Amino acid sequence: MRKKILIVDDSADYLLITKRVFRDFDFAILLAESALEATQILSETHVDLMITDLNMPGMNGLELIQWCREQHGIQSVILSTSDNRKFYESDLRLGYGSAHVINKPFNLKSFRDRALDLMLCDNSRSYDGGANFI
Repeated sequence: MRKKILIVDDSADYLLITKRVFRDFDFAILLAESALEATQILSETHVDLMITDLNMPGMNGLELIQWCREQHGIQSVILSTSDNRKFYESDLRLGYGSAHVINKPFNLKSFRDRALDLMLCDNSRSYDGGANFI
């Protein structure tokens, strides 16, 4: 069965760039332009990896991650952000974190390698709340 990646970003450019990173791999790529659209997709299908933007209108990336973990047990998540300071403030204020954080603009090879590592690891691991930055 093909592994599925859900990419969530309110920027059409970043959705396309991120999707292109995986064009040489046999993954099913699902795209959502908002967290609300992502919750609808996740209510209908299982994904192996979710890549989400932090700053989106409505539900932000951290709130989406929390919803995913509570509702669907998704453990493999990459949070992309262009503002590290805002991530730290939001993380502390909301009381939860992300397993993997990548800064925009990102190095495509580093980003792809991190995503592939997550796709190959055991998704059933417990989430420890720590953050790994690339």
